[in-house]
Amino acid sequence: MLSIYQNPIMYINIKSSEAVATFDRIYQIWYAQRSMRYPWLPALSMLGIGFYIAACLILGTLGGRWLDQKLNTAPLWIIIGFFIGIAVAFIGVYRMIKPFMENNKKDKGSK
Repeated sequence: MLSIYQNPIMYINIKSSEAVATFDRIYQIWYAQRSMRYPWLPALSMLGIGFYIAACLILGTLGGRWLDQKLNTAPLWIIIGFFIGIAVAFIGVYRMIKPFMENNKKDKGSK
């Protein structure tokens, strides 16, 4: 079993796409070990989802507004920034709840 104190750099295989999967697996193991020590941690993770969505939407819209002021293209970049914020928020929320969905599948499979 991988310890949270081991260096994850030694598991990287730069030549293939396994590096991303390896980092995801290391994060899942680390998160599971932390969750066992701190049972309230998943609740705090879910609380952070709302702040994450709000931050993505606000930063996307403000970035679009800034580009609109620089380029004199009135609503174009605000709308594009808003939709980029939605996309980033969706991807981030999916990655945040992915460990919970996997744990739920394992729990249902063991019954």
